[in-house]
Amino acid sequence: MSELLYKPLFEVNLLHDYYLISSDGGSFFEKTKAEKEALIKTKLSQQTYNVTDFFGIEPTEATKKILSEYKLIYKKTTLGFLVGIEVMEELKLGAKVYKPRFELPDNLSLTFSINVVVTNFLSMTNISMRPTLPTIYYFTNKDKIEFVEAESSYKTLPISVEAEPYQNGIRYEMGALVKFGAGLREALEFTMTSSSNLSFWGKLNDKRYVTNADRVLLPAIFNYPVKKEQNITQLQVVLEDQDGNLIKSITKSSISPLQNVHLNFEFIDETIENPVAISEGFYNLKIKENGGSEISYSVYLNESLYVKNQLGIIDVRLDVTDSPFSLLDVDGYIKTRVENTGEYTSHPVYELRFKNRKTYWRYNKDPKFQAEDVSVDLNPHVVFEPVTKKIISKKPKGLTRALVPFISGANEKILPYPKTPSLKVEGRRMFSEIYINKSNRLVDS
Repeated sequence: MSELLYKPLFEVNLLHDYYLISSDGGSFFEKTKAEKEALIKTKLSQQTYNVTDFFGIEPTEATKKILSEYKLIYKKTTLGFLVGIEVMEELKLGAKVYKPRFELPDNLSLTFSINVVVTNFLSMTNISMRPTLPTIYYFTNKDKIEFVEAESSYKTLPISVEAEPYQNGIRYEMGALVKFGAGLREALEFTMTSSSNLSFWGKLNDKRYVTNADRVLLPAIFNYPVKKEQNITQLQVVLEDQDGNLIKSITKSSISPLQNVHLNFEFIDETIENPVAISEGFYNLKIKENGGSEISYSVYLNESLYVKNQLGIIDVRLDVTDSPFSLLDVDGYIKTRVENTGEYTSHPVYELRFKNRKTYWRYNKDPKFQAEDVSVDLNPHVVFEPVTKKIISKKPKGLTRALVPFISGANEKILPYPKTPSLKVEGRRMFSEIYINKSNRLVDS
């Protein structure tokens, strides 16, 4: 009886800059391939990075049945998870190739739920804290293209989509990642401003971070969250297919302010005897409040995948063909292979990239700070606030597990950092509070 042989079919790595930024402040995602591999190797050997510390990832019930039926193996890894498949080894033009022992159906879809298991995840992660719609994240290998890194020969497989283009009328949270033309920018404050005013937006290299553009998964029936104090008395909601064809229009109006408006996209017209169902799939949802600017959202209506309290869903599909994101090659073999030269080709390794959150760092002391406490060497980095007598960073600074210096030109300064990544929102800004005492004084003497 031949020995069972299993090989990886695909792998998903979840990478978070809060844990991966190095002590010089360099983002993990800005590093070269060699630098990334060395850093990951160090983190794993020191046991300082493990996805299970902040995410719970499990196959959905439907996927558990598929795994069992086709003898697939789900295995958690320090960086995420992988799925293995039973294969038969063959020789093809001198190369070792591997054929799935059991033929997989063309419509194979393996879905995995992502749950947050760390208390301060929203504080440390640059994702929306108060999304406009009750959406959750949806990530898939379908319709994706390789991401070309700074080294042109180095290509990766992120399964998030490009950030959304800026839209007038949206109130963006501080930290929102938005496309302005071909460039990516990050909101430095809570802002609703015209796209011509970029003073509220910091430049950022596009590294295909997880953004609101990935937050699209919705049930067919949901509540649009409206608060009484928003004083919205008229709401127009239009669902269109991706070609712009009207599917359904809903208008709600009231003399008194609307609250948590119920929206039904299960049927085109649920009031008739035999209503026509709206198919699961991708749509454009367009919303006007009180006749103002029309805001457009890309949504994926899928009742079976949506679970309200999950962060999101990863959906790995077999119907992706002739692509670096495919599970199989054009001849039906898995991507893993060994050439006759000994060169090894890996299975696809998909990535989810989470950016760390930036906040204004606010220093508190008792007795309170005075203006003279901001010395010449501190001046490039912080400012004294005369009303509160607190010292605040001039720019938002990334929250990290590593102690990263403040840098302004050639001036570098190590200052105390937030012990926990908790947030306080005041006005247009997010703050991290830092309390100064004898053990962590602002400036070493």
